[in-house]
Amino acid sequence: MLLPERHFFSYRGRLQARHYRGALIVNDHSSDRTTKAGEGSPGRANAADAGGKPAFSLRRGHEESEPPQRPLHILIGEDNPVNAEIVTGFLEQDGHSVQLEIDGEAVLLAARQRRPDVVLLDLRMPRMDGAEVARALRRHGRFRDLPIIAVTAATTEEDRERSMEAGMDAYVTKPLSRGQLRRVISELVDAKAGRNENATPPAALRRSDLPPADLHAALEAVDNDRQLLVTMFRAFRRDYAKRWRALCEALRDSDLEGVHFEAHTLKGSMASFGADDVVGLAAEIAHLADRGDVQGIVQALGELREALRAFVAWGTQTLAEDLHRSEAVSHLGSDALVGRKVLVVEDSEVTAAMLTQFLRREGYDVAEAHSGESGLRMARRFMPDIVLLDRLMSGMDGLEVCRRLRREPAVEDVPVLIITALDDEASAQNAIDAGASDFITKPLFMPVLRQRLRQMVLSQERHRRIRHLAYHDSLTDLPNRALFNQRLESLHAASRENGSTHVLMYLDLDRFKLVNDTCGHQAGDELLCQLSRVLREHVRDEDTLARLGGDEFGVLLEGCDTEDGAKVAQALVDAVRSFAFFWENQSFFLGVSIGVVSIDPRWRKTSEMLSAADAACYAAKGSGRDCYQIYSEEDEAIQRQTKDVHLLPMISRALEHNGFTLFRQQIVPLHDGVVEPDWYELLLRLVADDGSIVSPANFVPTVERYGLMGRVDRWVIRNACAFIAEREAGLDSCYSLNLSGNSIVDEGLGDYVDQQFAWYGIAPERISFEITETATINNMERALRFIHHVRGRGCRFALDDFGAGLSSFGYLKAMPVDYIKIDGGFVRELLSHSFDHAMVQAIQMLGDSMGIRTVAEFAENRAQLEALKAIGVHYGQGFGLHEPEPCRERAGSRGDACSRRGRG
Repeated sequence: MLLPERHFFSYRGRLQARHYRGALIVNDHSSDRTTKAGEGSPGRANAADAGGKPAFSLRRGHEESEPPQRPLHILIGEDNPVNAEIVTGFLEQDGHSVQLEIDGEAVLLAARQRRPDVVLLDLRMPRMDGAEVARALRRHGRFRDLPIIAVTAATTEEDRERSMEAGMDAYVTKPLSRGQLRRVISELVDAKAGRNENATPPAALRRSDLPPADLHAALEAVDNDRQLLVTMFRAFRRDYAKRWRALCEALRDSDLEGVHFEAHTLKGSMASFGADDVVGLAAEIAHLADRGDVQGIVQALGELREALRAFVAWGTQTLAEDLHRSEAVSHLGSDALVGRKVLVVEDSEVTAAMLTQFLRREGYDVAEAHSGESGLRMARRFMPDIVLLDRLMSGMDGLEVCRRLRREPAVEDVPVLIITALDDEASAQNAIDAGASDFITKPLFMPVLRQRLRQMVLSQERHRRIRHLAYHDSLTDLPNRALFNQRLESLHAASRENGSTHVLMYLDLDRFKLVNDTCGHQAGDELLCQLSRVLREHVRDEDTLARLGGDEFGVLLEGCDTEDGAKVAQALVDAVRSFAFFWENQSFFLGVSIGVVSIDPRWRKTSEMLSAADAACYAAKGSGRDCYQIYSEEDEAIQRQTKDVHLLPMISRALEHNGFTLFRQQIVPLHDGVVEPDWYELLLRLVADDGSIVSPANFVPTVERYGLMGRVDRWVIRNACAFIAEREAGLDSCYSLNLSGNSIVDEGLGDYVDQQFAWYGIAPERISFEITETATINNMERALRFIHHVRGRGCRFALDDFGAGLSSFGYLKAMPVDYIKIDGGFVRELLSHSFDHAMVQAIQMLGDSMGIRTVAEFAENRAQLEALKAIGVHYGQGFGLHEPEPCRERAGSRGDACSRRGRG
């Protein structure tokens, strides 16, 4: 069957993919005849007469062609031994060197170790098929122009499409002839070298288009050892900030000899990477230092810094895949397998001898067992990296051995390769079900076994790396919070079982934010890396130092009491205190606050210990920072912090999801005949997670300590306006709102109040604000600006808790207020202490003289009300007049409220 012309062959040039159109050559291997498509019989008949599968070429009318002018290094991916022998024989007869790999991943590894001139890929390979290999190769700039040929026995259009989409240059079918293979390779090599008459030469590169370094030159410098290059680059990326800082410090100190030394050192290291720009600039700076040209050095330093940044960015992108692979994985190769432990469990002496000899020659450390029972015993003692296990053995067979290995904690993750003479699907499935990682059939083909073992080691290392990444911090490589919590759970369980004592520490860095804000997150990351190494020096190997997130660390001291834990905590405080961090000519000194908790049987859950450690840490911060605090239930600071730890999440949720609620309490005229709108004070309450109501006395101190009062006040203003608009529309009742000291000096609060009034359509005359005298002490000028702003809109103002402060009377003279709310402490003791009675009288006289009306708080009984009325106080507020009611449920009627006005 003739294939559609657009699919029969493809070249991929430097600038674009080009599909060639030419004669379709069909090889007749039985008669060595060649038939052109379009000549003689129709294409379908020609294909049938050929009696074989079609092969494709670009050359017109020639069956044979000369081999390429130079010997080539050709990499073949082919898992069929017969086909591999045929292709290898053809190529070696033409003088080429051939490297054969039997699966896709091995092809990739071989290509990276030594760049081939041509790659032949079977589309059907284990591990990774030919199309996946081609796709992976094309992702690397190094292989962008590498000729890649698909070789397959299949002729489906889907396979051809996959080959082209994966970036392959040619698609040929089996069986291959020597001449066909010659022509395809010759055409591709000529085209890639730019000798093809249809090839379009690439545009000339501008200097700015060139990469900051020459990857090929760098690889040649290290004998094409890509991993060595990656290791060098990783070391340079880790070190260059320090090298740059040393160069700048030498210049700052006018140490031109030091400038020369640092520039020369930088030049030498960068030459190995082929980074010509950086090498040239470093050489120029060294020369300028010899001449004493400081101004020239300063100018060149700016260019050098940009060149270094460009080089680091280029290297990080070019070597991205290698950099993200663990060192253990990236070193895998023949050398990396040396010393790996392999346990061979095989009851056939011949097979066992063959395997043992082969594995030892490959560099493995081999142990033998000749039965399933002895294999299990050897596995526990030898602790292998891989197990080779015969499927059929007398006594315990290989499948049962595999099942039991998977139940042994010490070796449950060790890869197991089942060796079997059975190659049916059921046998393979049985091996996998028993827990085998892979299986291989007899008779054994050693190249296949070599690759299987290599892939199993690679897979095991990847598994270990994934596990490591899951439980370690990516920045510092310390255990992360997940692993820390696991180990804490383990210590807690041991403590409850045997009464042992251990220590938990929670560390929070002091002044870390200064580094981030001043120098950026890159500096902050470097600081955390350096500091983690400092902290690690002060804990034992069996202890756990973990990064819990941000600038927070955790420590677990195994088998330790709080007395010894306190010594370790002090050592950590001293170590951080004496640590200096340098970044771009700036130096920073930090501190650390540490909470220490004993891990003992009294704790029910680890979460309680973590909360206690957090509370103790913040108690240490409250004590002046740069110190440690041992948790004690009797310590007031810790108890306050513990309370904060429980309340803060609840407060945060309340701000985000309307978890607060408003109550109101009426302010009632004390004298008969007063007719005016109802007047209420709005009171804030917190709705707890269980639905209970939390009073302000319990949560406002926490809100104030953590600087959230401004957000809470805005919540009150917004929701008060919403309540009045929705529930009080058409009424003339008035409401008082309390404001904190943080809010009163907020420059944007006046505009916020105006916005809420406009949005909800609230008349400002219906709102009065209450502030305490202490709220204005820190910034009287801003407070007065806010008061004048809202009073100008029509709002009223009251000075709350009047008389409690030392400066009450002086502040009253300076502040334009409409009401004085007499501190409830005087009202409560009005009848029993003459001083309190005199204070209330004095405040009333002062209010009368200034034309300011008075409100007595905490009015709780009729006797108090009669006394307040006799003194002349205008309004009363308290449980004796009206108990607070929730705003969302209007308790009582207007008639009830009016009846209360008349009570004396």
